[in-house]
Amino acid sequence: MKTLREVAADLPAKASEKEINKTSHERFSRVRHESVTPPVKGGSWNWPMAEPNRPLSTMASESRALQELFATALSRCGDPSQGHRWALAIGHDEFSHGGMFSVADGRKNMNLSFAFLELGVHNILGDNALFTPVVVRHSWFKLIQGGLGAMFGKHLKLHLLSQTGLATAGATITVFGRNVLIVARTESIIADLDGHRMSLNSNGANGFKPCLRHCNMLKKNSGTAELDPANFVEVSYADPTRFRWQTNADVFAAADLVSAARARWTAGIMTKDRFEKLQMTCGLKFALRGILLDPELRRKVDAVGSAVIDWVHAGLQDGAFTMEAYLLVQAWETAASFQAACATLDMICAAKQGRVGSREGSAQLRRAHAERFRLHEEAHGTENILPKHRMMHRMRRARRGNASNPTAPHGKHGAPRASSICSATLDARQLCSANCTAHRSYL
Repeated sequence: MKTLREVAADLPAKASEKEINKTSHERFSRVRHESVTPPVKGGSWNWPMAEPNRPLSTMASESRALQELFATALSRCGDPSQGHRWALAIGHDEFSHGGMFSVADGRKNMNLSFAFLELGVHNILGDNALFTPVVVRHSWFKLIQGGLGAMFGKHLKLHLLSQTGLATAGATITVFGRNVLIVARTESIIADLDGHRMSLNSNGANGFKPCLRHCNMLKKNSGTAELDPANFVEVSYADPTRFRWQTNADVFAAADLVSAARARWTAGIMTKDRFEKLQMTCGLKFALRGILLDPELRRKVDAVGSAVIDWVHAGLQDGAFTMEAYLLVQAWETAASFQAACATLDMICAAKQGRVGSREGSAQLRRAHAERFRLHEEAHGTENILPKHRMMHRMRRARRGNASNPTAPHGKHGAPRASSICSATLDARQLCSANCTAHRSYL
């Protein structure tokens, strides 16, 4: 209310917290959509959310600045059509209100936003072109059948496959009096490793197969890679040329196998222990209403190829650079490994600022990160390597400039938003410096 008091003179006479909340609820009612979602304990629950494409048309009609962004994109990229779909980027991350030391307050939310890459990477990173139709309490999706994966699937079907879905009929917006039909394909789904685990119902970083993108990558000390080194590698392996990409068909086949095994266990034909071991081997958990078992979403969403883990999570949030900084202040003789980690961040900043092409930058980053893994293993062994450190290998090549890997919104640990981190080299240096200072103070 302090801010309201400061600007009270510029507001209408009846402006108050109550009136502002009333207006906010009235505006939400225009875009409100309720989706029937079955809880774990039975019954039904109506999940209130914003129908994703209504805020898009509403905000565009009310904001001249947003219309200017769309007008610029239309003149540069042309009108979208069924044969020329725009690129849709979806990002989701958990966020806790309050300070960085008060995160266990029961108000943790999963926020989901989307943007079109044609609007320009700087507009997306600056939040000018982000739309946020979904905010879900963490406690909610824990009580829903299928968890976050089921809720994410419902959002995607509404966003992409409904009567005004971006992948079907399209959503209409008004740009300076002209109606434009927006049709799009899912280019990127951006989240941290745990977010992808929840949305795809995988076993995640602690699973036997921690990586959804590579079929032959196993967890550390798996025992299997040692017995069959020709076909398997562990997550701590330094050479990325040994990684085998898996396709959507491979993942869908594994999901079908887990689903069939679930049916056999329910019928009493398979033991529970064998069913759980099969889930571990496939790297997936059974989720009846999950994305991987939905026939419509299988046809429209590239579940494997579109999965992106942003560089801030992979590098700086308990990531590769953070670990190198921690080990550096413990023993300076390992500086070569730390400097190699710095080199990877320099390459990312160069790509973000357009100083190096995305294809060239992707190849350079891949080689540099492989060298960092080699130096790290020489200096420290594999004890401190986590699955998310491996994700630095997987920065997507941009299909349109540098916009194919926008950074996911940051959240619960109180770090700055990613948009403010990756917009300039100076900000990245400040964050890296803060990492080093924090570890030095800890020691």
